[in-house]
Amino acid sequence: MQSMKSIHSIAETMGGLVVTGVLPGSPSERAGVRYGDILLRYNGMPTPDFRAYVEAKSQEADGFRVTIFRDGRELDLTLEAVDSSAPSPIRLAAALDHLANARIFGRAS
Repeated sequence: MQSMKSIHSIAETMGGLVVTGVLPGSPSERAGVRYGDILLRYNGMPTPDFRAYVEAKSQEADGFRVTIFRDGRELDLTLEAVDSSAPSPIRLAAALDHLANARIFGRAS
């Protein structure tokens, strides 16, 4: 397994973003996106930085696709569209637990 420093270096060289976490039950998780993947394109738009990712995501239509770099090769993954009127399949407690374990937020002792 490569170090996160090495993955960030590869991402910078390739002009992509490192995936630092995927919420349990999210469309990204169901499509197979994993921690440590490098996001290269979102719906065909390059994602060299977070601003470009947000811009590409704002262009979302019916469904979307991403190109990631993992284990020395590019993979195209299709993610299902999320109906914003439907209840979210992500449970808040699971999402908060995931964030706490990812050390994004500290846990109270």
